[in-house]
Amino acid sequence: MNFQRRHIPGASYKAKIQAERSVSCKIKGISSERDVENRRKFGFEGEITILECDPDGNPILISFSTSSISASIGDNKNFFKRGYGKFRLKWQANKMLLELERDELKASIEEMELLSIAFRPPSSQAKLEEILGENRKFKINDEWSPPKDYLKRIFASKGLSVGDDNILHKARFHGKEANCAVVLTDIKISGVEGFDFEYSAEITLPFDEKLVPMRTKSKSTEKIVKKKSQKSDNSLLGDDVQEMTFIISSSMDVSLEK
Repeated sequence: MNFQRRHIPGASYKAKIQAERSVSCKIKGISSERDVENRRKFGFEGEITILECDPDGNPILISFSTSSISASIGDNKNFFKRGYGKFRLKWQANKMLLELERDELKASIEEMELLSIAFRPPSSQAKLEEILGENRKFKINDEWSPPKDYLKRIFASKGLSVGDDNILHKARFHGKEANCAVVLTDIKISGVEGFDFEYSAEITLPFDEKLVPMRTKSKSTEKIVKKKSQKSDNSLLGDDVQEMTFIISSSMDVSLEK
């Protein structure tokens, strides 16, 4: 099975998309401890049509016909109330542009941020072959260690030097569903400057290499710990703060049906 898949302009799908992202911060002080959390959710059901792709097959212009669209930031659900019956998303130089059904309607800053947790610029989208490898012979429960070069590049872009020993990366053919293979992948990165990362995904991949994945479910967790050092400059943490722990959690569930 070849993991290389590309979107094709003109393809339309019935789509269900659920995305969630939360950032929590635990602050430990000399005599106190507190938690702060920001949670965002986005949901879409309807039809999407790929209008234009870049040379790698990533969509850069998509039209949406909405059956339902909803989102929340904390307890606030007052988003996507007008102009989202039909809309288009376009990427130019990795900037997301939104075209609503009526020119006089404008998206709020919060709505653009909510859309961005579900729809990312082409440059941030990993190719399947980068995560899973070039190709494999399909065999149920076959497990392998995909290449790690892509992961090392991603973390290098964050200023973190990650070696092979820091990465545990496994993939497995979980089984067969209709005319698709179900592929599971798990990634764990630890022992890097107070940074831990876990990621898992389930991909329902048609055997027909001309078809994109029909179902993708993913979860990721990043944990970053910043501790007060003995150095005199600890302005980031403040006088009372001894340690800050950031946990960034993301999940995505995308279902496409021809």
